[in-house]
Amino acid sequence: AMADFFESLQRSMRYYGDLPPEFLLTHPVTESRITDTRSRASQMPITPSSKSLEFELMKARMTVDFAKDAVAKVTDLERQRKDSKVFLEILEYALACAYYKTNRLDDAIDTMENLLEKRPNRITYVATLAEILNKAGRYKEAAKLLEKGLEYTPNNYVLSVHYADSLTLMNKTDHAVLVLREQITWQPNWPILWFMLAEAYGKANDRLNVYQAKAEYYFLYGHVHKAIEQLEYAIPLAQNQFQITSRIRQRIQEIRQSTEGLDF
Repeated sequence: AMADFFESLQRSMRYYGDLPPEFLLTHPVTESRITDTRSRASQMPITPSSKSLEFELMKARMTVDFAKDAVAKVTDLERQRKDSKVFLEILEYALACAYYKTNRLDDAIDTMENLLEKRPNRITYVATLAEILNKAGRYKEAAKLLEKGLEYTPNNYVLSVHYADSLTLMNKTDHAVLVLREQITWQPNWPILWFMLAEAYGKANDRLNVYQAKAEYYFLYGHVHKAIEQLEYAIPLAQNQFQITSRIRQRIQEIRQSTEGLDF
């Protein structure tokens, strides 16, 4: 990457004519410097980022998520399973993810349940199985599984997010809002939490809070005008609720001030 960076600098120098930037006067970019940098980089030993099980599980999941042909991926993983004489945990997890991606939900659930039997407290397995159960419409089972997981890892982010999803899908929106609000106190700048909160309020037909949650979601993605628009939609719904109206107007002012001098 350093060599590529030097090459980019060298290409950009042609726009400066005879007077390059001051920092390049003392650190000129030359062909020999680029070659030397690339040579030294090639001599660096290649070491794996991690040998932990969690790293390998996430690596397997990403391989499945970015597979161009998910069905072919399932076939390949099933062949590897058949050829193996031992239980390969990472392979089984990858296969469960591939089943999930191809909507073979019963196979995905069976595979994840087998993994959970071996490691009943592994958060990744609990979360993945709950995710699959939610997609299969088995919300109560997902919620029960997640509640058990949250007993030994209270407020865990990934379990809480899937739990809130289960609650929303079951129309237990008040509880879902509480779970999401708790997570937002820890991670206020994560857009997904505000998006899910808006969904929960939407299920509860609470338009006032839908607009406020959507405003934060848009703001965090840099859509300032949309954020302000959502808050302006919320003001009439507050009617005579002076404190809420004042808070919304204050938030509009804060958003505008945060972007002063920026071109949107």
